[in-house]
Amino acid sequence: MSPENTSSCSFLELPNELLLIIAAGLDDDSLLHLAASSRRLNLLLVPSLFSRCDFKLPASFAGALPPLSFNGETLIALPAIGIASFIHSIEDIDCAFFAYNRYILPKEIFDAARALNALAIRLKHLGHLRFNPYVAGHSTHELFGWSDAVATFLNSAALRGDCAITVYSGLRDDYVADPRPFSHVFRVHANAARSQSQSRATLGQRLRRALASLFRFPRRSGDAHRPSSDVESTERPPGVKIPFVDKSALTTLHIHSSFLLHANFYRWTLHTLNTSPITSLSLTNIDLSHYDWNLTLPALTLPLLTHLTIGQCAITVPDLDLFLTRHPAIEMLDLGFHPAIGTLAPPIPAPILPRVVTLIATPEYLLYFLAGTGAAGWYPALRAVHVTSHDDSAYQVAQFARVVECVEGRGKNVPGLVVTGRLSYRCEVPSHLAGAE
Repeated sequence: MSPENTSSCSFLELPNELLLIIAAGLDDDSLLHLAASSRRLNLLLVPSLFSRCDFKLPASFAGALPPLSFNGETLIALPAIGIASFIHSIEDIDCAFFAYNRYILPKEIFDAARALNALAIRLKHLGHLRFNPYVAGHSTHELFGWSDAVATFLNSAALRGDCAITVYSGLRDDYVADPRPFSHVFRVHANAARSQSQSRATLGQRLRRALASLFRFPRRSGDAHRPSSDVESTERPPGVKIPFVDKSALTTLHIHSSFLLHANFYRWTLHTLNTSPITSLSLTNIDLSHYDWNLTLPALTLPLLTHLTIGQCAITVPDLDLFLTRHPAIEMLDLGFHPAIGTLAPPIPAPILPRVVTLIATPEYLLYFLAGTGAAGWYPALRAVHVTSHDDSAYQVAQFARVVECVEGRGKNVPGLVVTGRLSYRCEVPSHLAGAE
């Protein structure tokens, strides 16, 4: 055949039927890349990706998706959703990044993280991003890579003004990063030969070393500058450098696990909180000691904070007082079932929450805020008091009665009163307080 009679045809000029036949022979990764190459192929091939991962669009789909939830088995659908150009809005995404391989993080985990980053950049609306970032044991190199992947989509979400972020933990929270941001001292052996020799030590040798360390006497003053034979350094090696976000628009952050306050993420979290227009902050289920909180809370300054929730955290009463005093714009304080660490008596001598509208706490904490001298004239904007307690003892019942007296003693400015938890089975709110708001 002569060249004059030869006609060329580009791939995109093929009819849809042929494109679908070609796509059916591709593996998932190849089909994903092909579907992302053009708008026509995206609209044509993404439904095929959805069918492969058993993801179905709602019957009345018009570009906006309802709340979605993904776990370790269904995360494979996220990359397809990430490139679907006809999806422009998602109200809520909940991802649990579980991995059970002992040696390597599955590729699907990183693909899902990249898909979250693409959605945070591309979507017109993303209301809430929830995720459980804990993954099972893996190598240190991949741990650093995972921290960087999480920081990437967190930064993209923080740049949006419409996206709330919640980081939570689940049943498998065996993340192996250092949980203490201030634990800087550790022991390392001077050389590998010594480390190997100790690893090959017999049971008798290990027993003798343990006894020797048990009965070791303090060094003489002349030995103070003598270097130890088995200690190389007392400083933490440089950790992972997480990229900071510039001009964050994040307004709502719920930290319901220790992940963002691990040593790897600690500086990122402080920077993000202090440079974002945060109006709502929730801290609960965080495994830090009260010494860590004593150093962390003074480093936070959130001038726009109006909603604060503190749950299971080892925050002492004096540290919380100082934090609340520095944030007078708080309108809703939810201490829920937060246990008081330190004394709550006597009550505070002056109001520290001049704009508070809703106060939620245990009876002891409520009396700390409401039972002070002159407290009846404090909190002019207070409209609701919630008593929370799972302790239904006689002591708690008596404390609840004192709370009722404090609320009733506010004169005309009587807030509504609600009781929750097991205490509600033994205590009843007076009718004139239950309807007051």
